Amino acid sequence: MKIYVQVFLVSKRQQIVDLYVEINKAQPVLEIDVPDVISSSKKRVIDQACAALQKVSFDCTVLRY
Repeated sequence: MKIYVQVFLVSKRQQIVDLYVEINKAQPVLEIDVPDVISSSKKRVIDQACAALQKVSFDCTVLRY
């Protein structure tokens, strides 16, 4: 059995994010899946929605990066 791997040299945060998105194109990556990429206004709306859901559901967990 042979396993082929490809090595990518990256040194900057944006290169890492770009590579992560490229590798995961087979399964779409949402902005919210990558820390510090989503705009602060979108994150605020999502955090507010999670907080509201947490009040009505004991199974809801707010993830923080």
